[in-house]
Amino acid sequence: MLIGQLSKETGISRDTLRFYEKEGLIRSSLRENGYRDYSSAVVEELKLIQLAKTLGFSLKEIKSLKVALLKGELSREKVRLQLEKKLLWIEQQSQGLKMMKKLILEKLNNCDSPIC
Repeated sequence: MLIGQLSKETGISRDTLRFYEKEGLIRSSLRENGYRDYSSAVVEELKLIQLAKTLGFSLKEIKSLKVALLKGELSREKVRLQLEKKLLWIEQQSQGLKMMKKLILEKLNNCDSPIC
């Protein structure tokens, strides 16, 4: 399928699709007329990429996991380890946000001037 159809099916912009291809996250073949041709398997790959992004994985992390998968090095344990690392990062971010919220609430509760 052409990039326009792929974009329509996935809701991902053409520019983003080109970027993903440049970064090695997806692949296409070239038609005789020079247009990129994407297989239907790319749609599923993009769904996985979107899911991983939703879970907080960076494109670098996603690419690393994909490379490991293609090399046959992606075990259940490696996936579990990556998910545990991501969970720890989320917990750390959550703690930081809670501290920021507490500080802001304290400032709001003690704010008597227009420039506090």
